[in-house]
Amino acid sequence: MAIVKYTISELKRQKPKVDWAAVRKIKKSGKALKDQAEDFAISAAKIVYRGAGRPPKEVTRDTVTLRLPAPLIFQLKATGKGWNTRASAYLEQGILAGNL
Repeated sequence: MAIVKYTISELKRQKPKVDWAAVRKIKKSGKALKDQAEDFAISAAKIVYRGAGRPPKEVTRDTVTLRLPAPLIFQLKATGKGWNTRASAYLEQGILAGNL
């Protein structure tokens, strides 16, 4: 779920979305105001409840700092977007092949 930020003026321009069919249904049912409030509280609780944050990934990575020669970094960055992932893959291949 994405976090959306609005300015005050954007919030003022927005019109509330009302489910008029649900309103008519409640009026016809003749439920007491207390019952309607309880129904609203239950439905609001269902809407609001979410897990905290993004679900954890199975494979996590640790942050490290490497001091590498400038020409090497330049070559990696020249390969375009995602150069960090490719550099990680090169290191992993080298380690698995026994070259490192």
